[in-house]
Amino acid sequence: MQVLPTAAPSPSHETIFLARYERLRAWALQLTGNNRELADDLVHDAFIQFTLARPDLDRIQNPDAYLYGVLRNLHLSHVRRVTRSRLEPLSILDYDSVEIGLRTVHLADQIHVQDQLRRACHYACVRKETSKVASVLILRFFHGYYPSEIVQVFRISRQAVREQMRIARAEAKLSIENPQALSFMGDSNLAPFLPRSAHTAGDLLRELRQMIFRSRRGECLSREQLRAFERAAEAPAMDSQSLAHVVSCPTCLDAINTQLGLPLLADRYPTDTLDKDTDKKGGSGGGTPPGASMNDTIGRLRRRAREAFEHDPQELCVSVNGYLRGSQKISSELSELTLSLKGEEEIDFIEVFSEQEVRLLLVAAEGPPPDGAGEQHARVELSDHRTLELTLRYRSPWPTLQVVYHDPTLQAAARAVLAEDGDATAPSQRPAPEREAPAGDR
Repeated sequence: MQVLPTAAPSPSHETIFLARYERLRAWALQLTGNNRELADDLVHDAFIQFTLARPDLDRIQNPDAYLYGVLRNLHLSHVRRVTRSRLEPLSILDYDSVEIGLRTVHLADQIHVQDQLRRACHYACVRKETSKVASVLILRFFHGYYPSEIVQVFRISRQAVREQMRIARAEAKLSIENPQALSFMGDSNLAPFLPRSAHTAGDLLRELRQMIFRSRRGECLSREQLRAFERAAEAPAMDSQSLAHVVSCPTCLDAINTQLGLPLLADRYPTDTLDKDTDKKGGSGGGTPPGASMNDTIGRLRRRAREAFEHDPQELCVSVNGYLRGSQKISSELSELTLSLKGEEEIDFIEVFSEQEVRLLLVAAEGPPPDGAGEQHARVELSDHRTLELTLRYRSPWPTLQVVYHDPTLQAAARAVLAEDGDATAPSQRPAPEREAPAGDR
């Protein structure tokens, strides 16, 4: 039916989802046998997929049935998650941030992981005085800034952020395994690292950030330096000492956040979601705290969607009906994986994960002809003009699945000249405006 020009605009995906939030949560509770934390995680994941993939609303005749199907597939995927376990578990330092890592780490590993995080934080507090890579690690991993935000604060390219994080993670891991190997960092006025008893995840996160703030040295930024952030395209990048102060000074960070229109530190510390025990079977433990308001819930949903939007995968893992079927390392601008899906089980849904178990795409299969189409396509747009596309075809004896990931920043990496300290480049190499982040978290 043709839509008249005077018709009201279609409701957004977020609006459609939030209007059904309580209903979806009730369904999730039924699916999980009243496991509240798992139910909230399923609803959160459904929100991420619905607002990130943005399926064509004109093709969804019954939004309730569609969203229930998403919840059902997510629950089945959770039940079969053990089959996707990696042979070599990731280091806690390989996750995008402390918060994401602590949501994922198994409860039995918490004490060991907490000591690793304290050692890594101690390394960063010492190293930041002589190297910008540690300041990038503090901002991304410990404070939870997104790469696109670090680009604005540090005035460097997205690829420089990625490269400096790579160097910092490697050094931090070395500092944990063999502290003497980083003797070049020199002496520090910081108290030496001492192992401590375990805390809740929220308490640990607060402890790490306080360690960073206590390491602050030097003077706060002047008004003129702060005003320079309003004309960031022309302003020069800060030196190591200035950055070392900024990342460990809540006053300067919030002043910069205000100048750039970024969320304040208080909005970046959702430690309430980390103060519960992680699910003993590996659940994220990121459910809604008791008594949380709807505004709190919406803020939490938007943060989780922004995490997926900004996520920078190093490997793509493809799962069919909850079972891992293949994976592909990402090493170039274009990464492509093609699978022949042989088997007796009918294809119900397909997922694409990263090595961190961040779900980037969930597609419900429509089935082969005559009931379904001969080809089904889905596409997700991520930050910095990155895209993930999935195509399912029924044109051969066995269904074939093609997954294509495009990251133009990796093409720029071949041209980028990193300075001795890992910095990129001239303003001409800085990224152009991109698709906006999910609504409500810009």
